[in-house]
Amino acid sequence: MHIIAILGAIIGAVGVWYWHFKTVRDVGSEVVDAVGRANGAYRRHKFRNKSEGSALTNVDNPALAAGIFLFALANENAEGKHLAKGEIARQIQPLLPAGEEEEQVIYAEWAAGTVVDARDCIRRFKALWRDSLTVAEREDLVEMAVSITRLTATPTNTQKLAIENLRTSLLT
Repeated sequence: MHIIAILGAIIGAVGVWYWHFKTVRDVGSEVVDAVGRANGAYRRHKFRNKSEGSALTNVDNPALAAGIFLFALANENAEGKHLAKGEIARQIQPLLPAGEEEEQVIYAEWAAGTVVDARDCIRRFKALWRDSLTVAEREDLVEMAVSITRLTATPTNTQKLAIENLRTSLLT
C-alpha cells in the first residue's frame, strides 16, 4: 500500500512541477508578446508621424486645409465616411481656386486618409486658419464640421471632441 502512496506522491509531484513549468512558459510568452506589441506600436507611431507630416506639410491654402479636416472628421465615423464626400465637395469647391476644384477635393480626401485623428489636423492647421480666416469664416468652418457630423444619426465621441477642439482653437 505504501508503494501506491509513493507512486501517487511522485505522480502528484510531477504534475505540480509540470504545472509550474507551464505557468512560467505562459508568463514568458505573454512578456514576449507584450514586448512585440510595444515594438509594433512604436513603429506604427513613427510611421504615422512620417506619413501624416508629409501629406499635410505643404498645405498652405486654408480651404484645402478645411477639406482635409472635414474628410478626416468624416473618417472618424464608418457610416458617415461615404455619405460625406459629396457634402464636403459641395462645401469647399466654391472656396478653392477656379479650375482646380476637383483635384483639390481628391487631394483632400487622400490626405485625410493619412491622418490618424481629426484633431491632428486642427493642431497642424490652427495657425493657418487663425492667420488667414476672419472670425466669420472660422465660424463657418465650425458649422461645416457640425454639418458633416449630422450626416449620420449619431456622431462619434471622437467627432464631438474634434468639433469642441476646433471651436476652442479658432473661436477663443
